[in-house]
Amino acid sequence: MEELPLELVQRVFAHLDLASIRNAALSCRTFLDAFKSAEVVITSEILLRQIDLSVLPEAILVQKSSKLGKHSTDQAIQFAQDHLRSRAPAPTQWRLVDALPLERFHRYVDWFANLYSAEAIGTQPRLLALGKPSHTELLRFQRAFYRFQLYCNVVGSRASEPQEMRDMFFSHFAAWENEQLACVYEYLMRVIATHCHFSNYGQYILSEGLEKLYHVSMAWSYEDWHALLSRGEDKFDEPSFSDSFLYNGLQYGANVYPIYGETLSELDDEDRQEVVGSPFYDDPDRGPASIWEWVHKDRIPGALVGETRMRLHRQWAYTFWDFSRLESAGLLKDPSISGEGPVTELALEEYSTPSRLDKLKLSQFLRKKVWESGGTGRWDQNPWHAPSRDSTPVYQPQSLAQARKFLQGF
Repeated sequence: MEELPLELVQRVFAHLDLASIRNAALSCRTFLDAFKSAEVVITSEILLRQIDLSVLPEAILVQKSSKLGKHSTDQAIQFAQDHLRSRAPAPTQWRLVDALPLERFHRYVDWFANLYSAEAIGTQPRLLALGKPSHTELLRFQRAFYRFQLYCNVVGSRASEPQEMRDMFFSHFAAWENEQLACVYEYLMRVIATHCHFSNYGQYILSEGLEKLYHVSMAWSYEDWHALLSRGEDKFDEPSFSDSFLYNGLQYGANVYPIYGETLSELDDEDRQEVVGSPFYDDPDRGPASIWEWVHKDRIPGALVGETRMRLHRQWAYTFWDFSRLESAGLLKDPSISGEGPVTELALEEYSTPSRLDKLKLSQFLRKKVWESGGTGRWDQNPWHAPSRDSTPVYQPQSLAQARKFLQGF
């Protein structure tokens, strides 16, 4: 190893990721010297290969906002004023210590962006017929997932007034960018519903950010979910609850209500600017803006972002696709997609149905009784199984009637 030419070692490094380079440099003096002599060149080349330069400003903002910690609404507004009023270009020269956190978090963004883009394009056959998502479309998904994490870091699950939410976040993005965030939000809610079914705690789980959501989505056993979401082994052993995360933000913070009786297409330039806003990322492709305006052209401002009856459109991520794809698919200017669609039966919509809430209340009641009788462990209502503290088998009723009769004895 010590006899390898320095230039050869450096070229090998250029084909690794940053975490592997760090480990290699710490393992051997030759590797360390080779890296240190060209740290900025090697690190910059690798980072810009992993995170596209058109996405890197969002990645940097997420990293900066992650350092806010617990902060007040005023501090959140100040962060937005300092960093969201204009999109600062990303530097092209990087040191390893600064690039490593960006590389690590980008893996979560890239994971979700690829999964969601594949799911969305498969939902709309006219898009799928034109091939897999393009490079620019994938980058658009990545920027939207970074904006989701930025919202987690800056706004979080705090209960805020609509104007405060606009000042902290939404007013710094165009309406179609906020609608992209609504698409990401509903996709992640479906991820939660698919993998762990903690539907009544979904808002709080989402507010924990993409890293937590990645691990939740990868967990397939009760024990894994419990380790990720539990707050302690007692009768209230459950994730935290929040009803003031992104759903409220999209409904009340992202929508502007200045006009009465005029549709989007009827607004004058001044009112239109107030409703639509200016984009944070100046997308050279007009696809997202064009399809958003077409879908909402006959709607009155006040429900142009996160509208419930647009869920069918957000399933196929309508504000993410290139203009050429939308035009070739015949979706632009298609009257059938303009205006409100039906409220679809998504997993997202099953969260608050009366039957589901009744089942949750019954489950919580039965689990409380098991806890009070000394039982702990995994809950499985059918059959009823909850190992007790002394490992003595717990009575397992074969029907709900038997369960009620058993509980009457407490």
